Amino acid sequence: QRHPELSKPDSQRIVLFAGGNSRIALALAGTADGESLAALDDEQLLDRLFLTQRRQPDEALHKVAGAAALVSAMVVEPAEELTILASLARVDVEEFYAKLVDLQDRGLAQQRGKQRAILPHALAARLAERTLSRAMPGLIEERLVHTAPERLRVAFLKRLGLLHQNQAAVAIAGALLAPGQVYAVDRSSGTEAWEGLAN
Repeated sequence: QRHPELSKPDSQRIVLFAGGNSRIALALAGTADGESLAALDDEQLLDRLFLTQRRQPDEALHKVAGAAALVSAMVVEPAEELTILASLARVDVEEFYAKLVDLQDRGLAQQRGKQRAILPHALAARLAERTLSRAMPGLIEERLVHTAPERLRVAFLKRLGLLHQNQAAVAIAGALLAPGQVYAVDRSSGTEAWEGLAN
């Protein structure tokens, strides 16, 4: 046990929130600093993953994580995809990249070649749901579907297709699949974007 100072109720609460994922559990345990976590709700625990070293909320880090979680993975070089996601996070692309590095250091993002992804998937889903629920109507669809490069569009639709319980995600999927829309096509088309959205 890396954090023997945690009380049993705190440890149980962390395990419940983390869903058995060790990276989330360790990241949360590292934020305790003598405070009790047992009484915190899911939203409060999620927020604690994005504190500065001085235990203050890092709003930019949180926004970057939320925007990055909207896609299954993003390409960082060239910076076209980062620029789009940075606009959704309302930061410039240099800060977006720097915050991605911070997320990697915290064990909340992974690198595979030129791609980065928010992981574990349970965390990415929580962040994506929060971002979708708080976004200005139509903005995310405009940036990640209608004007996005194909690879980023597919990455967003893959994420969207996993958020069956989120009202905002369901509403976006329903709008994209409505008659007359670009994805209102027969399932047999077999396109990668369709599979991400319709399954």
